Amino acid sequence: MSDIVEWINKPIDDSNASRVLWVNGPAGTGKTALAQSVAEICQRNGQLGASFFFPRTTGAQGSKMASKLVLTLAYQLAVSLPEVGQTIGELVAGNLSILDKSLEIQLQQLIVGPMSSAEKVMVVVIDGLDVCEEVIVQRQVMSLLAAGADDIPSLRFIVTSRNTAWMREGFASDSLHQKAYEICTDRTLPERKDMGVLLREGFTRVLTTLWRSNSIP
Repeated sequence: MSDIVEWINKPIDDSNASRVLWVNGPAGTGKTALAQSVAEICQRNGQLGASFFFPRTTGAQGSKMASKLVLTLAYQLAVSLPEVGQTIGELVAGNLSILDKSLEIQLQQLIVGPMSSAEKVMVVVIDGLDVCEEVIVQRQVMSLLAAGADDIPSLRFIVTSRNTAWMREGFASDSLHQKAYEICTDRTLPERKDMGVLLREGFTRVLTTLWRSNSIP
């Protein structure tokens, strides 16, 4: 956790600093718990800009959820940073059609523009990106992350997901590779096993022990 806090607090003008943290690992290895812990620390320090948690039931509804991503982040940033919030509010009031624009246009107008003059590092947490079954949605969000990392030096993005082939390919792309660093939550587990596997094996051992003890005359 100390490494993450140190990363968050790197100077805005540090051109070598990664601006995206990818937390990955199998289901049940603490990705969401880690994201929540970081969000709580940032909240206490006044550094939590916004958070977006894809529910486990997202599935094929990923595109519908993702369509709300930028507006949700912009709203939360507006609440977290009143000076930014005033700018965002004026932009929306003067151009309601922005609510129906593409995610890319919304990002540029509602986040990149208003945050360009921000002097304080803020953190944006996006949890469970992989639960969107539509790969095109995952790629679109990654594209937004790359643009955000390029254009908003005051933001640090934390993204959690399973280490799927599509996610790894996305973070290895030219647009993100140099802007992100990675933490694997499953490294703390023996033989990199999924927590569900460990629990099943543990229950099996307990049941086997009970069966054997009851079988001894």
